[in-house]
Amino acid sequence: MTEPHRHSYLALDGMRGVAALAVVLHHFPPIRSPALFHNGLLAVDIFYLLSGFVIAHAYGPRLAAGLGTGRFMAGRIIRLWPIMMLGVLVGLLQALVVPVPGKDLALGVGGRLACTGFNLLILPCPPGLSRQMFPANPPEWTLFYELVANLLFALAFALLQGRRALIALIAAGGAVAAAGVLRYQGVKFGVSHEGVPFDLGRVVFSFFLGVLLQRTRPIWARRVPAAPSWIVYLLVLALLAAPQASPTAQTALHLAAVFVLSPLLVMLGAVARSAGLMAKASMLLGRLSYPLYAIHMPLIFLGAGLLASPWDQSILVYLGLLVPALALAMVLPSIYEAPVRRALTAMLGRSLVRGRPAVISRADGV
Repeated sequence: MTEPHRHSYLALDGMRGVAALAVVLHHFPPIRSPALFHNGLLAVDIFYLLSGFVIAHAYGPRLAAGLGTGRFMAGRIIRLWPIMMLGVLVGLLQALVVPVPGKDLALGVGGRLACTGFNLLILPCPPGLSRQMFPANPPEWTLFYELVANLLFALAFALLQGRRALIALIAAGGAVAAAGVLRYQGVKFGVSHEGVPFDLGRVVFSFFLGVLLQRTRPIWARRVPAAPSWIVYLLVLALLAAPQASPTAQTALHLAAVFVLSPLLVMLGAVARSAGLMAKASMLLGRLSYPLYAIHMPLIFLGAGLLASPWDQSILVYLGLLVPALALAMVLPSIYEAPVRRALTAMLGRSLVRGRPAVISRADGV
């Protein structure tokens, strides 16, 4: 797929990039210890909201015109699979060469290869093989739920054209997500099979709330201040960097973030102003967001494990590894992702993806 030069929601691109960087720093054990970006897990809800908003904007008219579920999902898989596949393969290499205690379970070579096979298909490893759904590349769990929401969006598109049905779905997902936050005292139910019902509620709530926000934008946009995009980015960072609190306070913060603060941030981003240098920065952040998110964990742990310095003792080691991770995320879309997507398009057949919409924003896809 070719990317257009015009971006309709530059600040949403930038928000995704800022949130992805916060997730990367959240996964650094030396940084997580003093609780910098301790609440990086909340970025997932922002990702889902952004995805629902942008996909409704980009694909809603095409689905209404008869795009079809098969062609829609083919386009989504072609968009998301290549980079994540690379992350899974790097994760397998890292786990086999330099396994990290606390991250890599003792699955054995056979079990790890079997789980990697499922993960390469963006499917969770069965519970009988692993407690983790995606041991090859743990952040892939968000992509799995993203595609589940995409499929539901396409299958129920006609039904969800009515606002009442859409609100009912959002309310049902929100009730399940809230139950998960209360049970785990925060949004800590990703990765493992145990949290599947709550993760489904979480993605249904946030993704379809994003859809609703996009459809109702003419109603609320004129009431939301059009702030410079950098202010929105700082607000995103402030939320994700909120310090560690007591279990009760953290539960309250996560409930507020999922149900109030993240939607407000997306609304601010949808009307924010991006011009000049900030517009270029927003596009840059959008470009690196998904590749960085998809490859950062296996790549950084692989590099840290191969170094002589213990991986959990030097913050400089991790910050040094962040530089090549960022550089790789910048070049992957052009030197790797684009050729693989072209090959997948040819393999699946152009008839599947004919009539797909231009990608309005890099913000589509976790």
